[in-house]
Amino acid sequence: MANKKIWLGMLVMVLVFSMTVVSCGDDNGATNLLDIMELSTANPNSAALNIGNITLAQFNEVKELLDGYQGWSTHGGEELRIVWTGRTQAQADAAEDALDELSWIDSKSYGLIFYLTRMEYDGFYMPAGTVMVYFDW
Repeated sequence: MANKKIWLGMLVMVLVFSMTVVSCGDDNGATNLLDIMELSTANPNSAALNIGNITLAQFNEVKELLDGYQGWSTHGGEELRIVWTGRTQAQADAAEDALDELSWIDSKSYGLIFYLTRMEYDGFYMPAGTVMVYFDW
């Protein structure tokens, strides 16, 4: 009987621990989109650069526009995204101005998105201060 109580006690502890781990995270249960974007900090491969229709040198120029670089990802094979976090409105505006000044930018299909405040939808959120530049065909 004592052996069963020990196993029951261990089971209860495992359940309590697993419930604690599952409940950790954002206060309302939303998932940070940056966590599921599979951001990479390595240089993008040629397939990713082809998706964005840019060269590695052009990628590096854009990457250096802001501090707080988090990485890049491709979205469904349709666009190359470059992401920074912890930025202010003034920094995002300066990055947009600098992006517009790049000599090669007019020949590209691109966009800049800035999340001044936390944006949440369908159980996901993008943190405030996130800047994303995307390139596509």
